[in-house]
Amino acid sequence: MRIDFLAWFGRLVAFVFLIGALSLVAAVAVLIRQAEGVPPMPIALGMVGMAALVLLAAAASALVSIAHSARRGAAALERMQTPPRAVKPVFGPGIADAQPEHEEARAPVAASRSNRPTIVAQR
Repeated sequence: MRIDFLAWFGRLVAFVFLIGALSLVAAVAVLIRQAEGVPPMPIALGMVGMAALVLLAAAASALVSIAHSARRGAAALERMQTPPRAVKPVFGPGIADAQPEHEEARAPVAASRSNRPTIVAQR
């Protein structure tokens, strides 16, 4: 199995996001539990922290996606620039001379799915 760095980096970003989100929710819950009443500052800071965490995770995921697309494009360009492999002839050198010259001399080709001839085009 080939190790794909970009896939593992994307998984790492998701893991860090989940750990950060859980720790942020836990920190806000602890601050609210310790305070008397519902203080607005820990909730506001928790929302700002969550927004920053989401933005950082989205930016990292976007960079991973761009790098993955660039790598696929580079691989496609490499495939386009390599010369195609030589095609071997289907028939040997003497077989083409042994073929009959007239169409009537050839045996009819049977259809693969049924015995009816296949219609290629209609006018």
